[in-house]
Amino acid sequence: MQKNTGDTLIQGLMAGLIGYGTVVVLYGVMNVAAGHAPWETAARLGAELLGPSRIGQPGAEFGPVVAFNGLHLLVSLAAGMVASWLFFETELHPRQYYAMLAALIVGLVGATVVLGVLGASVAGAVSWGSVTLAVLAAGGAMGAYLWRAHPRLRAELAELDE
Repeated sequence: MQKNTGDTLIQGLMAGLIGYGTVVVLYGVMNVAAGHAPWETAARLGAELLGPSRIGQPGAEFGPVVAFNGLHLLVSLAAGMVASWLFFETELHPRQYYAMLAALIVGLVGATVVLGVLGASVAGAVSWGSVTLAVLAAGGAMGAYLWRAHPRLRAELAELDE
């Protein structure tokens, strides 16, 4: 099977959007459950990106929320593109599926560590537990989408197990 660059790109963008949306919804729900605005975490992390904020002034949260979500969207799209590329490469070389799994696991662990360290620098903005949950939820949602988008890969891997 020949790899289609257009399909890789489209699936990567979709996977990235799915991962981004998963994290936005997850933190929104966690913030509301804690009695905060749904965008509280994004505002706090964005304020750290932009430097000193104008907390308490009307509209003070808008800039940091946009800044953080813009960065979060770009990183999510990049992660989706890498995951999509890995799925297409595995479809071309199914016997090397273990390399894809190792790369995905290293990516999930690496993202958890990097985001946990960055989030910890903003006192109380995010906990390691919430970062781990968010990375696993986003990775799981992206992986489920890509797994479903690759029936040929599923069939090839099933043949390897026989």
